[in-house]
Amino acid sequence: MRSFPVTAVRPAFPAGAVEQTGAVAATLFGAASPLDAAAIAAGFKQGLKAEPKIAAILAALVRTGAAVSRDGGRTYQARRAA
Repeated sequence: MRSFPVTAVRPAFPAGAVEQTGAVAATLFGAASPLDAAAIAAGFKQGLKAEPKIAAILAALVRTGAAVSRDGGRTYQARRAA
């Protein structure tokens, strides 16, 4: 899982739905390994307050084919073309 140093400046989780989806997708595409909603939420100022929205976005990304979960929805990674 991705961890963030305590001293790192974390961005705010965007307010708009489109921006939120973009932020979650960008995090997945930038990750070297699968992430869960809590790990993604930890990268934002709001932390775990944003986790429910992030979990919903991850589920939507799987439904649209932009992300995959190979462990039953615990962790997610971006779907990359071959």
